[in-house]
Amino acid sequence: MLIWKVHSLSWKTASIRYRCLMPKLRLEQIGYRSLVMQKSNIKFKFEPEDILIFVKSFSPSDLELAREAQAANVPIILDLCDNIFVQDYTDMDGYRQSDIFREMAKISRLIVVSVDALKDVIEQELNPQIPVVVIPDGLENNNDIAYALSYVKTKAYILDYLRYPRFLTYGLGLLAQYSLKLVKITLKKPIRYFLEQWVKQEPPTPETADQDDVDCQDDHNLTNKIDDQIQHHSNHKTGYKKIVWFGHHGGAKHDSFGLLNLLELAPDLSQISKEIDIELVVISNNERMYKKLFLDLPFKSSYLEWDLFNSSDYIQSGDVTIIPNNRSPFSMCKSANRAVLSLSLGVPIVANKIPAFEVFNDCMLFDDWQQGIKTYLTNPDLAHAHIARAQEIIHDQFGDDVIAQKWDEAIKSTQQIACQTA
Repeated sequence: MLIWKVHSLSWKTASIRYRCLMPKLRLEQIGYRSLVMQKSNIKFKFEPEDILIFVKSFSPSDLELAREAQAANVPIILDLCDNIFVQDYTDMDGYRQSDIFREMAKISRLIVVSVDALKDVIEQELNPQIPVVVIPDGLENNNDIAYALSYVKTKAYILDYLRYPRFLTYGLGLLAQYSLKLVKITLKKPIRYFLEQWVKQEPPTPETADQDDVDCQDDHNLTNKIDDQIQHHSNHKTGYKKIVWFGHHGGAKHDSFGLLNLLELAPDLSQISKEIDIELVVISNNERMYKKLFLDLPFKSSYLEWDLFNSSDYIQSGDVTIIPNNRSPFSMCKSANRAVLSLSLGVPIVANKIPAFEVFNDCMLFDDWQQGIKTYLTNPDLAHAHIARAQEIIHDQFGDDVIAQKWDEAIKSTQQIACQTA
């Protein structure tokens, strides 16, 4: 059985979907059994056929779990998609993930990374005595997103625990915990209303409201906002050429990526706007930051809130996607997943060149922002030719079957190592 260990199981987190839930789904489709753990304090007995896969989860408790697996002669795989060795990359609890990773690597059978650049970093930092293999992020579609949403939001992972006797106690505990939470949520409002009437006090203000109510209101407001922007987006047709940027707004301590990185292209976009009517479409998760940075610039721009199910439509409406990269040690290890998404949707790309984009050498334009953007905006035949070639590459190197095969080979390699060392 494959036991996927994650730090936090969130369907909205890209690394959880790309590096855990999507591979899990692909491998189950070819016959593997698996479950996902998000806590390291689950007490159970390892079985000989188990394989423990840590996905960007490197805490002191993870190290303890890995040592338990090692004692049971269970193969351990470490999956990494970020350069955690850069300065200031720490966990919120203060420990350095890279230090834990080094210790876990000593007792693991295999390290899996998302890009060759990260493999180079690990080999330089650790000089590991175990193989390091590259398995790229696959092409994500709405079915993958729906699976992730369903698996997490409906607590389907609890059913995985209930299927196996050794996890039954933990599964029943989780089920009881979430059932109690559901009862509390269901009863909270009527009970509070009764008490308010009983003591004749005013209803809670937004400042004193329970945080769950505030969160629910925030979700409701965000849903309404997304619905409004979908309607606006579908009706918004102008003569402007749309230049799309999408991604996280940034703000990480260990690197300056995101909207600040995009802002560096303002002079180039301003120059292009003197020759071509353009609109910069920013698809992100911080409208306040967008307004602060972009509203006063001398070219048209608009903002759309990132939404997993609708952002593909937003991207597909663009004429060209831009992917700037500051080429820091952290950002140089980024995967090609944004490029794969845009190209799969038929939108050509101008980008700063990083190692992950080498595969698209002959079907993307690099580094010369003004020339590259103007070329795609004025030469649709070239754009179409590049898209056709890119989609062939995506099918051959990022498709579902390819990712499943790479994971299958990686898993079987750990079993062969186990046989050799037994």
